[in-house]
Amino acid sequence: MNLIRLPHSAVIRFGFGAFVLALSLPLISSAQQRLEWEVVNPFHFISDLDAIDELRGEFKTLSDDGNAGHATDTSAHALEVALQRKNERTVKNRRDAAEHECQILPATEREPCLEKTKFPYLGWFSRLARNNHAGTCWDSSALKFRNEGACADYIKSPRHRVRMWVDNPVSTDFFAWKWETGKTDQDPKQCHPKYEHKVCVEFDVETDNEVSARAVSPDGAVLMTTVKVEDVLIAGMGDSFAAGEGNPDIPAQFLERQSDTDFVWFWKFRRSARKDRIDQDVGGLADPAWLDKRCHRSMYSYQFKAALHFALENPKKSVTFASVSCSGAEIPELIDTPQTPKEEMKGATVYQTVGKNKKIKPQIRALEELLAERKTGIDYLLLSIGGNDAGFAKYVAYVMLSGKTLWLATKAKQARVPKIKRVDDAIVKLQEEYKELNHQLGLLRFKPLPGGDTLSKRIILTGYPDFLNDEKGSPCAVNRDEFSMPFNRDGGRGKRLGLLASIVYPRLRDLQENTQQVPWWTLAPADKSKWLQHGFCAQARPLTKDSIQERFIMPKRKNHKWYSIEPRCSPNETGECDEKMPFDPRDYKTYGERSRWIRLPVDSKLSVDQQTIIWLFSLDLFFTDDWSTVMHPTAEGFAVNADATLKAIRALSSAQRQ
Repeated sequence: MNLIRLPHSAVIRFGFGAFVLALSLPLISSAQQRLEWEVVNPFHFISDLDAIDELRGEFKTLSDDGNAGHATDTSAHALEVALQRKNERTVKNRRDAAEHECQILPATEREPCLEKTKFPYLGWFSRLARNNHAGTCWDSSALKFRNEGACADYIKSPRHRVRMWVDNPVSTDFFAWKWETGKTDQDPKQCHPKYEHKVCVEFDVETDNEVSARAVSPDGAVLMTTVKVEDVLIAGMGDSFAAGEGNPDIPAQFLERQSDTDFVWFWKFRRSARKDRIDQDVGGLADPAWLDKRCHRSMYSYQFKAALHFALENPKKSVTFASVSCSGAEIPELIDTPQTPKEEMKGATVYQTVGKNKKIKPQIRALEELLAERKTGIDYLLLSIGGNDAGFAKYVAYVMLSGKTLWLATKAKQARVPKIKRVDDAIVKLQEEYKELNHQLGLLRFKPLPGGDTLSKRIILTGYPDFLNDEKGSPCAVNRDEFSMPFNRDGGRGKRLGLLASIVYPRLRDLQENTQQVPWWTLAPADKSKWLQHGFCAQARPLTKDSIQERFIMPKRKNHKWYSIEPRCSPNETGECDEKMPFDPRDYKTYGERSRWIRLPVDSKLSVDQQTIIWLFSLDLFFTDDWSTVMHPTAEGFAVNADATLKAIRALSSAQRQ
């Protein structure tokens, strides 16, 4: 007879003999005790169980707020804010403790000591991204899923660990347990005491295999439940809005206080921050970490957040997440055209690349190869595509650049004037491309659906938000410094911005939201009410020296001090109102809360600091570091998009159950 000693001196008795003996006792129904269970790791892309427990704890805290008399908000956006606040408190406590140690030193040693207390605000997911994303089942160096330990057979997901416990047990003495066919291990293991379940065991079950479980309490009550773990495959593909552009899993760091000279012949020299070469914590390279550096694919993407949140909401399911989304992608690069990487990297594996030039495989082909060995197909395919086909990047350059830079970019066709006929022609072409893409996506293997629902409805197209507004919901004022720094003031920018806001966005939005034009997929439109006051030009006023996250102006360095010249008045006020404020790049929080949910040039610089690679040299040239991620959502913005996608998934899931 097998015995397992549990916390609080509780013991569980196993074996068929004990079960038969227990069944000879009277069948007693006990209202207060019942058998509960959950999947130990419902989102096994993250292999770090401590991180999973922390995520569950934060999600539960959001739910429990309702019991405390507060409005309950369990959205992906609320979870994102809670996680980052917690991370910032941790960093601040570490800074304060180190600073306290410095204060007791002699004056000559105090200042050098204090310089070393500026630990970076790297965000919650940075802990999982260390050492090539060692806290996940994805190896960001080899660009493939790990296949050992908890990550063995990740894509196949043949079995899952289940945690089962007695809720409100009448006693913690002896419980007899029995499982019918389907359990894959011989003996269950006791749960860790941290879960605070007095009577609790863990065991493996095979995916979609129904297991009947019984527990008999000392008072003779027979508790029964059925365990069946469904593995839900959520796949992602698309462009930069799908990949998470602008939000690296580990952002750029500026602890070494380096600065660069960014020089173009018709511009003045500029001393700006340059990211560290060495990571201060682990002694490795300090480049921003991405799930895929070539694609700027990130755990902050709305696709990742939607899959993660779906898992937290459904603790009796397991979610397998796989994304091939890539910044800069157009529809042909999803279907049959190899894509040029956003940034070059070594170690790209064969299944992700084609040819000697290491171009990225078309996304459909990459996803097919990734899922080839899986028995079941895709449950939900998350998609964001069409903006680049309509010329998004070139229109952004058209608005942001000025003077000779704009002239050169226009001549080189890197910037595009949004003329009505040109945009209309692009939209007509995009509609035809959507039709072809729908046909190609239909060739992917989806999980069969009960009833007569069409498979393509489980392709969820997330719409682009309309973000060219300020904190009042009004159109952006062109003399605000989100445009003029570092690209200089330009009186003609207002007209250019107006063309973008009145021609490009309405036509693209109408195409995506008109079900007659795109009738095949499920649309997850951007929540206009939430985006209205959080656009590209949103800023909390008045600015103070502590409101680092609200800054529009790039930090500058002079006499070994960092600062920015910030306007304290609104665009409608007159007179001199600029003020020199300290702005140390080390105090910048990539994932700190701010009014705007869209990345500015200052965010692009201090979050990614993407360099131009020429031969073996990495340079700040032609402001690549300033504009490479501009006009993409922040982590909060992506979380809001995740909520829109989750709403669509819930509706589809509910319809399937009916």
